[in-house]
Amino acid sequence: MASTCTIPLALDTITAGLKLRTGLIGVKVFSGPVTQDDAGLECIAFGDVHGTEDPEAMVGEREEDYVIEGTLLAVKSGAGETVIKAARDRAFAIYAEIEAYLNDDNTLGGRVLDAEPARVPDVEQVIQPEGRECYLDFGIRVRAIKNP
Repeated sequence: MASTCTIPLALDTITAGLKLRTGLIGVKVFSGPVTQDDAGLECIAFGDVHGTEDPEAMVGEREEDYVIEGTLLAVKSGAGETVIKAARDRAFAIYAEIEAYLNDDNTLGGRVLDAEPARVPDVEQVIQPEGRECYLDFGIRVRAIKNP
């Protein structure tokens, strides 16, 4: 029997779970990178995954430990401090929903041992002619057992 990495299952589960959050209504959620046009005004998109595997963690099983990298975007029309703050506040409200999702079920329905925020998000605030954008780059650390 071939071993199965849990990364695709974790990505699918997180993506589906975030789409169901009432605080994320109107936010597009993707399991991979997207173009700016696809992202729209509010978006969560996952990208690279980096990790390790410990074949000696448990006899007959392998423990995976990886970070799923993600980016979220909030865009607000207009200019000035009020719009800058609105974009940043919305970005952090979206991030709070991600944290709440992980806090509500850190095993992703029993599919993994643990899923949690990996670090404080990196913040990038961008000025565009039509408004302000705020990006948060974040990671979700996942630990899971892979059966060989």
